[in-house]
Amino acid sequence: KDYNVEAEAILSIDHSGVNAVSYRVLEVIDDVIKKNIAIELKNDDLDPLSLFLALSNEIKNNPAKINFKFRVNDGKKIEWHHYQIMKSDDANTIKIIEKDKNIELHFSKNQNALFTYFRNSRLSLKLKSVIFEE
Repeated sequence: KDYNVEAEAILSIDHSGVNAVSYRVLEVIDDVIKKNIAIELKNDDLDPLSLFLALSNEIKNNPAKINFKFRVNDGKKIEWHHYQIMKSDDANTIKIIEKDKNIELHFSKNQNALFTYFRNSRLSLKLKSVIFEE
């Protein structure tokens, strides 16, 4: 199968946190459009792409915080996501779980809370390398 996904989130980051503005995703399988979503976000809603940046931002700016709650709009539904920091075997890893959705996320302590790992019941993704440029 020929599978193509294009996704875009427009957002800003300021003293109040991550402010999502819009979200777009186009999913095409074998030249057939399976998903075509384009939304403008309201209130404090986040989209699925800006969610991880919001978590990273919260971790950096509130290091004592262990529970996080975000309202996420994926274009089909709006729902609350509850995340909690858990004990990690790796001293450099901040491990976060979302029990209701069976999601595990990792962020790097020594890389400014960089998002490095995602796992749910369908797939897992791991960041292998990053190049920082001045």
